[in-house]
Amino acid sequence: MIGIYKIMNALRRPLKFLVTGGRGYIGSHLCKLLTSLGHLVVSIDNYSTSPRPRSGQESEKLEKLLGKNIDVDMGNYPEMDKQLSSHAPFDGAFHFAARALVGESEANPWKYYEENIVKSISLLKFFQHLGIKKFIFSSTCATYGIPASDFINESTLQKPVNTYGFTKLTLEQIVQDLVRHQYFQVYALRYFNVAGCAPDGSLGEHHEPETHVIPNLIKSLLENSAKFSVLGDQYPTNDGTCIRDYIHVEDLVRGHWMAMEKLLQLPATQTKGFWDAINLGTGQGTSVAELLEITESITGRKISKIVAPARAGDPPCLVAEVNKAKSVLNFETKYTVKDCIEHTWNYWKDYARK
Repeated sequence: MIGIYKIMNALRRPLKFLVTGGRGYIGSHLCKLLTSLGHLVVSIDNYSTSPRPRSGQESEKLEKLLGKNIDVDMGNYPEMDKQLSSHAPFDGAFHFAARALVGESEANPWKYYEENIVKSISLLKFFQHLGIKKFIFSSTCATYGIPASDFINESTLQKPVNTYGFTKLTLEQIVQDLVRHQYFQVYALRYFNVAGCAPDGSLGEHHEPETHVIPNLIKSLLENSAKFSVLGDQYPTNDGTCIRDYIHVEDLVRGHWMAMEKLLQLPATQTKGFWDAINLGTGQGTSVAELLEITESITGRKISKIVAPARAGDPPCLVAEVNKAKSVLNFETKYTVKDCIEHTWNYWKDYARK
């Protein structure tokens, strides 16, 4: 990070970043990291999928922790211009805002075309209007679909099997074409299963409905009447349950910052665009049965579970090959899946008491 501080000293000001979806799960953790590093953050989030602050006091606390948020829809260009132009210039941006539920995308593909493609195109036009050339795009391993190999690298064929993955791949392709036209310098980061909460308890994971396995495990313990549904136990794995690569959200956002550092080191005046895509995961797989066992060990409680039918199209195993993240970004994860579960357990225990 020495190079970035040289840039800050040369500019004689902190760096300033625009973050879309900055009050969401991943976006809020990234905003917290940026402000902790001394950077200025302005986020946009209309709370369509993010939890609104429960009080004015909570709102003030979040602004101190995460920076300023503007409640505006990224597809509303005139309102974006009105609300954000006075905050320019920005040194770069992070684009998280999107809808991300596979089931919802299959039930209502039009919503996903509108939210993830049409509104993002409007946002990209706005980036150009503000002079933002460098940004990190939040992509997903869902663009790979059902790969032939358990371990997925960046050269794996991208063939999504649901509308969510299709919209993310489509936007990747749009951005690549804009890069070809020399508008932007971009890293697309393809996440695997993001999990965990801030270790200090300041931020957590909130979705409605909640579809992620670890918070649903925790909630099944905190809500005594709830049962945890294991979606299939007949997969060709050691214990019959599917295997996924769980990356802690704190590791994930650190990977975003490392990618932005790389972009900031590119000459701002260079005429050619830049594009690269990198997987962010741990390279280690954990089965659902193993998650249950670890959770029971951490909490000292027995999970009440039922076995439900497997979801159509769910592959038995999805694990990231992480060599490129290591070689290009010098990125390695610090947290384990046990940390993901422990931090989520601690967060939700405290949140439930508030």
